[in-house]
Amino acid sequence: MALSLVLSFQAIVHFPNLSTLPMLATISIVVDMSASSIFARSNRKVLDFLWILLLLASCAGILYGEYRLTVKGLVSAILAVLAAGASRALGNVIIDRRPEILTHSGRLDKLFFLSGFVITGVCSMHLEGYHKFLGALYVGQKSMFLVSVLSTAVAIVLGKSVLFPLDTFRRREVREDGRVDDGLAILALAGGTGLVSTMLLRRSFTTWIQFLAFFMGHLCIWTRAFVDRKRARRFDGYASVAEAGGLRSMDSEETDSSMLSGDSDKTNVPERGGRRRSIFRSICLGVLLLSVWTAFPTLNFSQRTLPKTPADQLRIDRAYGPPNDKEVVVSMHKESISEVDSLISNLRQIRKLEKAKFRIYLKDADISPDEVKKLTNVDVVTQIPNVGRESATYLNHIVDNWDSLAKHTIFLQATVDHPKELLTRIRDYYDPIATGMLSLGFSSRSCDCHSCGDGSGWRDTTQLFTDINSKQYRNSKKCDDVLLSYGGQFIVSAKRIRGIDKSIYEDLRDALVNEKSWAHQQPYLQGRPDSMGQPQFEHTLDRTWNLLFQCANMDIAWKCPTPMSGNRIGGSITDCQCFDP
Repeated sequence: MALSLVLSFQAIVHFPNLSTLPMLATISIVVDMSASSIFARSNRKVLDFLWILLLLASCAGILYGEYRLTVKGLVSAILAVLAAGASRALGNVIIDRRPEILTHSGRLDKLFFLSGFVITGVCSMHLEGYHKFLGALYVGQKSMFLVSVLSTAVAIVLGKSVLFPLDTFRRREVREDGRVDDGLAILALAGGTGLVSTMLLRRSFTTWIQFLAFFMGHLCIWTRAFVDRKRARRFDGYASVAEAGGLRSMDSEETDSSMLSGDSDKTNVPERGGRRRSIFRSICLGVLLLSVWTAFPTLNFSQRTLPKTPADQLRIDRAYGPPNDKEVVVSMHKESISEVDSLISNLRQIRKLEKAKFRIYLKDADISPDEVKKLTNVDVVTQIPNVGRESATYLNHIVDNWDSLAKHTIFLQATVDHPKELLTRIRDYYDPIATGMLSLGFSSRSCDCHSCGDGSGWRDTTQLFTDINSKQYRNSKKCDDVLLSYGGQFIVSAKRIRGIDKSIYEDLRDALVNEKSWAHQQPYLQGRPDSMGQPQFEHTLDRTWNLLFQCANMDIAWKCPTPMSGNRIGGSITDCQCFDP
């Protein structure tokens, strides 16, 4: 259970769509039901197997419909719910064999888990890296994180936790009711998280497949609980008859006295009162759940108009006539030549890049440019100093080829992130006519322009984002949320590159390659390691490409699928890019 807590913290930090996390908690119930079916002596193994298959199909549908999956988020979330389900199943097996343990459960048990909640939270921060963990909270996820943490803490206190079900270690005859309680808790937390996400933090694009799969899983849970409850009542009826040795006679003295006395009515009064309170609570809960699950899908699927840069304010060079249509620029250091050649060969196989010009900027002084050109069969290989990583390479290309830029330039590192997905992204989204800026990396993180940071611990301590925005829009101080870029891989048009002053690129390049610039001095470094080949400032610059090329639209952060997820169900070619007018 402690492991599940740690992994849950990690999942919250790394999962862009937080409403999916409580939906995935259904997996813990699958694990528990599987263990119950295996260890319990039951004559309905086939029916159990069918229910488990339906729940697995539900979980698979939830994952299939999610289009913003990340490796860390997915692994952490699945392992968290698997660990919670395994803990629950193991506890139930132990209770079945040692029922006397139930007498020791109570508030001390909950206090123990609350202490574990705090301890594992600290461990989670250490696992993620303290600065990274706090960084994730600092840049916009803190609202949803606090909602998740507080709801889990309250759930633990009440004994109705979603991922950490304390009250499931109970007697067998009420265990199925416990699954219904957990199902209701998952339903409430998923709806509440999704509603808060759509209203306060960011739009939550939960797909219709996820909604259908989620409710199919809950229908399966409730159907099984109904069948088991009906079967248990029938068994209890037979057992009570057997214990009584038969029905009492209606004319016995005991029956007469009990019927004539008012004791029966008196004992029924508190039962009736308790039943009324229970019905009232059930009605209130039902109304609340209905309201949440009416508002959540409505807001989720409704179109929200987000602020965009007006066409008349978009700074692009409409008069520029490019000498060629497409050029692929690769920044290479000591990567394997065979890997670079494989990347270029795969790019050439894309029909949209058939006539593209290929250029490699080589930063390895130990290899001859002629040898690299011969082995990769590219058009141009230019050897440059190993400074500033790929950002300096891109700036060099822009500044040195200002008047000969291709209509579209594809900027890549020699070792790209998610190479297979990158090729798919180019095939599916790149429009040789209209594309203005298309990121080929992760595009789901945004930040406040004036206090920008992300979950990796990075901070814009130089206020570079506000400075670039001010230079782009004539000293404008209006700069809200901006889209961050990652991976140093993107496609951009010459119109957008030349839309801002050339001096901006020259100043950024000087900060990277000039050893005496402010980017290599204190107080900017704040004691952090820095070198000309691995400058700290490059981490900031790598995140500004969307802002530099005026494609920081928040719709991309919400709509663009991650490279791992493929395409968004119901999405379009505009989800991940900005078009030139």
